[in-house]
Amino acid sequence: MSKVSFKPEPAMQFTNNAELEKYSTHIMSPLGLVLTDLTGIFISVNLPFAKMLGYKPEELVGLSIKDVTCQESYAESFDAISEVLKTGGPISIEKSYLHKDGSSVSGITHINAMFNEDHSAGYMCTIVEDLSTINEILKEFKD
Repeated sequence: MSKVSFKPEPAMQFTNNAELEKYSTHIMSPLGLVLTDLTGIFISVNLPFAKMLGYKPEELVGLSIKDVTCQESYAESFDAISEVLKTGGPISIEKSYLHKDGSSVSGITHINAMFNEDHSAGYMCTIVEDLSTINEILKEFKD
């Protein structure tokens, strides 16, 4: 089980290179990386996830996963979160996200819990793979 070893700052402001290096994976990843509290409120998101949904990262901080999940994916999303919290293991689902412009964006979502030293869940950590390009290519082949 992962231990929560930091208290993320909503704006993720860095004052020196050591701090920046500590979070470089979060910043430089080509995949969407999301950290939420246990109620689904965004604590931190990286640029690829924000861009996938048409936002700036700071616009998403404080919103809920409900705000960016298409209704048809609500039940499966929240069932997956419940399962992760119950079992402690990661779960992957394909879900539809709601883009800022109102359109739908598909993604493979890998959900995992980060646990405190007392083994209680502290945060949810999610990795999101944007399927938009793959879906566009598949659509072209079908046409």
